[in-house]
Amino acid sequence: MLDLARLYGQVERLVERRRETFPALRERVERAAADLTALRSRAAAARTPWLVASPLEPPGAVHPLPPRPAEYAALAVDGSQIPPDRHAPLLCYVLNVAGVYIRYGERAAVRFTTEPRLFYEDQDVYEVVDGVRVRIGDAGLAAHRTQMEFAALEALIGETADIGVPAVAFVDGTLILWTLWNARSETVRRTGLEVLIRLLDRARAGGIPVVGYISDPGSGEAANLARVLLCPMDRPDCGDCRYLKAGDPPCAAAEVADAALFRLLLTRPGQRSAVFESRSRILERYAEAHRTCFFYLDVGAEVARLEVPRWVADDRAMLDLVHAAAYDQAAKGLGYPVVIDEAHKQAVVTGAERQAFLLLLDNILAGRGLRSEISAKLHAKRGGIL
Repeated sequence: MLDLARLYGQVERLVERRRETFPALRERVERAAADLTALRSRAAAARTPWLVASPLEPPGAVHPLPPRPAEYAALAVDGSQIPPDRHAPLLCYVLNVAGVYIRYGERAAVRFTTEPRLFYEDQDVYEVVDGVRVRIGDAGLAAHRTQMEFAALEALIGETADIGVPAVAFVDGTLILWTLWNARSETVRRTGLEVLIRLLDRARAGGIPVVGYISDPGSGEAANLARVLLCPMDRPDCGDCRYLKAGDPPCAAAEVADAALFRLLLTRPGQRSAVFESRSRILERYAEAHRTCFFYLDVGAEVARLEVPRWVADDRAMLDLVHAAAYDQAAKGLGYPVVIDEAHKQAVVTGAERQAFLLLLDNILAGRGLRSEISAKLHAKRGGIL
């Protein structure tokens, strides 16, 4: 049994330690902002096992909510899947991608699209890893879905570019291709990057900013900048840190998530943080204009992380549009952007729909006079004997 009474005092000490850390941390960040160039250089030179963001403006800056355009459009896509099932009669999978267009103002409109696609060709259901042909795994399937989502959003942006009102394209999650980089195949990674770049090129040409919205973010890139500031070494180097070897590194006092730090800096809903550029190594394969930047936004229910390409971060009008639209969408969605939520609802594949799809495969095989090799286990999963 867990003795919560004995843990109570320990939790109190943890909270008190963190509470005492924040004022000093904030003061150090604000002082460092006086020389932004030196701060960027120190961050770039630091050798750490954790990511350190590069600030594009004073890191302690807080920006108020800009006015929302009287008319604007919000776009989003999301996807779901029926993965390959070894008990199914054929090796295949389904990707279902939905798009949502919502226009606000005098000519308000809503449009939903859904595209389910069946994949069964060898190049879709197998991948080559280290020269060996293997069945597609979870990471490869997630990467393929991400590619379809990006392609669908690119098409939606193309349809929206000439509507005559500002528009913002939302991605559910990060613009940094972590999912693709988890795929085992270099071909999958390369193709996924090409699809993202086409999306960002189309968006930039159409003047439509793309924003990745991350709810409940766990990143510490911006807070890690404060850890670098706390380091007494001329050039922070975790691999040669005498304080770390002694078990008492000064930077441990700032070992917090970004969201926790910005909950203190952002004092009212609608405010956003400074903009930072991520220094993930994945971004070395992006064009410089498309490299991912981010800021934090207090949407009331939480502090969310918003990611934009560098060409949006460098354009104050676009940045203000993303800021205002994201807050408005979160307010309309009771804490989460309504356009992303609607895309998810359109895309999701229920358990009953998955079973219906497998039954469809079975019936078509039988109708063509082909013997179904569907397993007894799958029959049992569809319904019990009793």
